[in-house]
Amino acid sequence: MDFFSVLALLGGLAIFLYGMNLMGDGLAKVAGGKLERILETLTSSPIRAVLLGMGVTAVIQSSSATTVMVVGFVNSGIMKLSQVVGIIMGANIGTTVTSWILSLTGIQSDNFIIRLFKPTSFSPILALVGVILIMFTKSQKKKDVGTIFVGFAILMYGMSAMSGAVEPLADVPEFTGMLVKFSNPLLGVVAGAVLTAIIQSSSASVGILQALCLTGMVPFSAALPIIMGQNIGTCITAILSAIGANVNAKRAAMIHLYFNLIGTVLFMAVFYTVNAAVHFSFMPQAATPAGIAILHSTFNITATLVLLPFGKWLEKLACLTIRDKKEETGTAVASDPDFMILESRFLEKPSFAVEQSRNAAKKMAEDSHRTLFTALDLLKHFSADGKKAVEESEKKVDRYEDELGTYLVKLNQKDLSVHDSHSISIMLHCIGDFERISDHGVNIMESAQELHEKGLKFSEKALEELRVMEHAVEDIVDIAYKVYENQDVQLAREIEPLEEVIDELSKELKYRHIQRLRAGECTIEMGFILSDVTTSLERVADHCSNIGVCVTQVHEDSFDTHQHLKQIKHSPDETFYRELELIRRQYQLSEYNYALRQIHFPENEEACRMARKRLVFDEFLVFALSVKQLKKENHQIENHYQIQESAAVSQLIASLPYHLTKAQLRVWHEIEEDMKSPVVMNRLVQGDVGSGKTMIAALAMFAAAKAGFQSCMMAPTEVLARQHYENLQALYAPFGIETVLLTGSMTAAAKRKTYSRIENHEADVIIGTQALFQEKAVYDKLALIVTDEQHRFGVRQREQLAMKSNGGEPHVLVMSATPIPRTLAIILYSDLDISVVDEKPANRLPIKNCVVGTSYRPTAYRFLEQQIRQGHQVYVVCPMVEESENIEAENVQEYTEKLKKVLPADITVEYLHGQMKPEQKNGIMERFSEGEIQVLVSTTVIEVGVDVPNATVMMIENAERFGLAQLHQLRGRVGRGDAQSYCIFIYGQENKKVKDRLNIMLGTNDGFKIASEDLKLRGPGDMFGIRQSGSMIFKIGDVFADSACLVEAGKAADHILSEDPELKSEKYAFLGSRITAKLSENREQVIL
Repeated sequence: MDFFSVLALLGGLAIFLYGMNLMGDGLAKVAGGKLERILETLTSSPIRAVLLGMGVTAVIQSSSATTVMVVGFVNSGIMKLSQVVGIIMGANIGTTVTSWILSLTGIQSDNFIIRLFKPTSFSPILALVGVILIMFTKSQKKKDVGTIFVGFAILMYGMSAMSGAVEPLADVPEFTGMLVKFSNPLLGVVAGAVLTAIIQSSSASVGILQALCLTGMVPFSAALPIIMGQNIGTCITAILSAIGANVNAKRAAMIHLYFNLIGTVLFMAVFYTVNAAVHFSFMPQAATPAGIAILHSTFNITATLVLLPFGKWLEKLACLTIRDKKEETGTAVASDPDFMILESRFLEKPSFAVEQSRNAAKKMAEDSHRTLFTALDLLKHFSADGKKAVEESEKKVDRYEDELGTYLVKLNQKDLSVHDSHSISIMLHCIGDFERISDHGVNIMESAQELHEKGLKFSEKALEELRVMEHAVEDIVDIAYKVYENQDVQLAREIEPLEEVIDELSKELKYRHIQRLRAGECTIEMGFILSDVTTSLERVADHCSNIGVCVTQVHEDSFDTHQHLKQIKHSPDETFYRELELIRRQYQLSEYNYALRQIHFPENEEACRMARKRLVFDEFLVFALSVKQLKKENHQIENHYQIQESAAVSQLIASLPYHLTKAQLRVWHEIEEDMKSPVVMNRLVQGDVGSGKTMIAALAMFAAAKAGFQSCMMAPTEVLARQHYENLQALYAPFGIETVLLTGSMTAAAKRKTYSRIENHEADVIIGTQALFQEKAVYDKLALIVTDEQHRFGVRQREQLAMKSNGGEPHVLVMSATPIPRTLAIILYSDLDISVVDEKPANRLPIKNCVVGTSYRPTAYRFLEQQIRQGHQVYVVCPMVEESENIEAENVQEYTEKLKKVLPADITVEYLHGQMKPEQKNGIMERFSEGEIQVLVSTTVIEVGVDVPNATVMMIENAERFGLAQLHQLRGRVGRGDAQSYCIFIYGQENKKVKDRLNIMLGTNDGFKIASEDLKLRGPGDMFGIRQSGSMIFKIGDVFADSACLVEAGKAADHILSEDPELKSEKYAFLGSRITAKLSENREQVIL
């Protein structure tokens, strides 16, 4: 055997040992400390102890590790000495599993199936699977299983390498002679013991022996004593582990040694005595790996069967060897068992050490909890015993922080699974919070002691208020400790809103104390004590918040606490504020008044923002509940005008010069179903500009007329009403439907004539403005009311019109082109059923758009002139510079004069703004509609206007000042004819954010998509772009800027109504009274 063969042997041995260690670590991680916990609790029966020791060792592949664990259990007081005997015996049997696995290397056969069982055949497959699991899977469990497979493959490769390296030794006479010498029982035992003591693993030393056996030169006579010695050598690990341990731990190591020594002596004495008599024929034969496994198992099983009944004697022998010492006895008595579970020997098995650390941290949390709650009781009933209990608990918590923290730092340096690593991170963070909570408990105790010693007492009012805060703190502590114990990320979400409320309670208590101090009802000294107590309680809540944030962040692999809290409080998901509101109600201290104070006299910007959120949510919640109650009432109104399907409607549709879109037909069928149902229709038809909503309304009014009923359509302007009248009159005339117009500007004689026709049912369809509300307008069987661009009208106006029907409640059909995202629409219009026309007529040419800076303006003016010369008309929209219509008017007038100078004199340019009188506005719009005006400079009043098919250009100045949705509404004024239309967005601010925002308008003509993008892009407080007008007014909230809050208010309203549909329970009675008042006294603000 040359030098390189020796290197190969040593390398094979190193790979073998590494593979065994790798496989063992993988098995330990997969087990996750469960096996050790079983050892800890299930060792009352000797037979069960043997089975458990055998099972655990078979899994972790090391009897030494099992025995060291047992030494640690005894040293920490977890396990009694009497319990370890069976486990040690079982560990010796369990370690034979390795030898049986390695014995498969000796398989020799030409049979394919049998050859598959040879490790050299299947270990490459295991290695491949293991590498795939480690490299390509995300689950830590799968990676650990992969480690087991790879470890086994490496182990078998090392075994193969050793076998190959020692194979030449079969031809070396010196080697053969040395093995013959080991046939001497004494030399063989010593050799086996020394080898095993060096590598500290009987499984590994048996594996080496099996590798040597493959040379065919190791006889059973030599192998047997070596195996005996290997069992003795494995005791060295436990003996070394017992150094520095207590007496019983040392005795546990001695039991292991005595078991193997006595077992070896007895087995060899009996075996060699019998052999001397019968001369076993296998002794001179060459040992095989399987034969080694049989000998190893036979010895350990026999020794266990023989010595198990004498377990008590082994325990006594160990006690005689390691005697009790007085100083150690005293130390043992002084030791606290709660801290002994942090045994350093457990660090060799990190998964179990983590479990023991969890137990210690749990006890620390319990002591911290006890300290705080005992201190709070002392505020009510102070006692010396209570004070002593607080101090003792706090000392124990301090010791936990010191010892457990040190233990966790050492443990964190070990090779840990992801789960265990997360656990340690959480414990390292949280034990500091447990200790600080305990400290604040001591501070509260000291305040209680000061009150007791000075004979002071809080007033009944102060006690009552303090009790509210105490209850809140007790709840947050209980929640935080449950979050820590159960690692409950979902429950952790409840902590932050409660912590916010406790902060508010602390401020409120201090504010109320100042009020009592001013009124002479309290003293400054009592104020200091109250401040100390509330500050301590507030700090306790802060530490509970830290615990909740820690658990959540570790599970999410995020460690930026400030960013995490910011996301919770400022994210679009308003769950935090909904929970906050519910908690505020639970701990009532006039939080509404607190919010009012903070919004008028805020302590800081954050307090003002939080106060506004509180008031906005309150306003939206009342609104959402109101409209949901309205819908409930509407669904109870009987339908007196059941309008059945009519063939005439199909004839009307067939007569149209174009085909209705699928969306129009779908919405029309929804309306048909509503009008013939048992209850009246209350439906919103929401569609983009130019989607054909008016034609749907025309079909509904036509169906009502053919059923013998009247219907009316209310428009926001006279010009638009007149346009609808002219269009519908032309549409209905061939079918004998009478259409009339009713507006405020009509002469008295014309009005009287129209009133008469309406009352006598000589008119089937009435088109008008607010004049439809006049007392003189009396209807006959008014079955359907259609409101166009409904957001310009209040609810009271619609109700007044509905009450003019003498045959029962009419159907209501609301038409809106405001592109509100569905998530908002279902709340804002939750008293109505919603239909969406999400398709435009196919024959419409898409509007061409461009976004340009002010430098493009001269080019734009030339383009306007070109379009006018081609016979088209132009809109130019100026922004509202400030919230002042006077300034707005001046801005429009100045721009008009400027444009008149730029464009040729033969081009008529006029302006339109909100300050003009109705007759002036109507006149301008009529002239523009009739083509007398080529360029109309306007503010956003044209957002709702007449259709001017000849208008092909919309130019919007300072487009960045408008919301995207409003820009889309304005763009919808063009593109209503057959000619190609254009929209020019001119921005005044040169920055990327403005361009990116306006470029959205280039990518789509879909108003709903634009509205959704606008909601995503706007910053806090930015306006969505559609001014609140008419009934779109909230006192504080903004429908679009606070859209997320509106959605959460809607969810909260659903939750409340699911609990108490009538709002009559004690919990919701006050809220119910507010809803009743809202519905009866101020209905204009209920619906948009």
